[in-house]
Amino acid sequence: MKPDRHSTAAVWVLIGALCMVCPGGALGQTTESRPTRPSESAPGAAQPAPQPPSVVYKPPLRGAPADRVGGGTRGIGSEEVPQVMVLAPDHPGLTTQPRPSLFWYISMPTSRRVDFTLRDEMTGVTVLNTTLPSPQAAGIQRIDLSRFEVDLAVGKDYRWIVNVVLDPSRPSRDIFSAGIIRRTEGPKLPEDRIEGGDRILAAAWYAGEGLWYDALEAAGEAVDAAPSDKIYRSVRASLLDQVGLCQAARFEMAH
Repeated sequence: MKPDRHSTAAVWVLIGALCMVCPGGALGQTTESRPTRPSESAPGAAQPAPQPPSVVYKPPLRGAPADRVGGGTRGIGSEEVPQVMVLAPDHPGLTTQPRPSLFWYISMPTSRRVDFTLRDEMTGVTVLNTTLPSPQAAGIQRIDLSRFEVDLAVGKDYRWIVNVVLDPSRPSRDIFSAGIIRRTEGPKLPEDRIEGGDRILAAAWYAGEGLWYDALEAAGEAVDAAPSDKIYRSVRASLLDQVGLCQAARFEMAH
């Protein structure tokens, strides 16, 4: 789907709003979950392109204090180093998948070592520890857990950490960010209602059910299929904005 000039104009209005302020929901989402129907007009008149459904994240009831750690930017002498942020809510985010994809944001490319750790939150036992490819571009990065021999257990919380190593001899200088993920047994995506495997409709359904990681993965798959589509990127930016991930949301809207 390629946005017309009306859709493109709307997207840039959203960019301006994000540059000024980024509270949760700043992209003006509503609870309507179906695509907007174009208004009737005279025969032969140009019709605006259908808009994607609003994707509104409805977080589960929170039983714990905010728990997302962000990595600030620090300098090493005159060297600029990146800001890092896991794309997780400030509460345990849910998934229905044993091996979901996780996403994180970096403000600039880096050649430094990037480590990923997955840890059982209750026992503190490290489930997975690996080195990720160094990002060659700023923006949103993916960690595909299906590449590793690890399954998330239902009902268990895991802390996942992305760590940029600045000085191997001084771990205290590392830049890291961390979030919590919890696997749940359901609900299951009603694929009979998602026509043609529409990933934006799937993202809207997951978000409405409080399944953060599944919603973000579906939105990410839509963006990956059409990286230049501003509409798809605006949907993903909206999700990020709703949980306070403002910098990643602004970056997404500008690219």
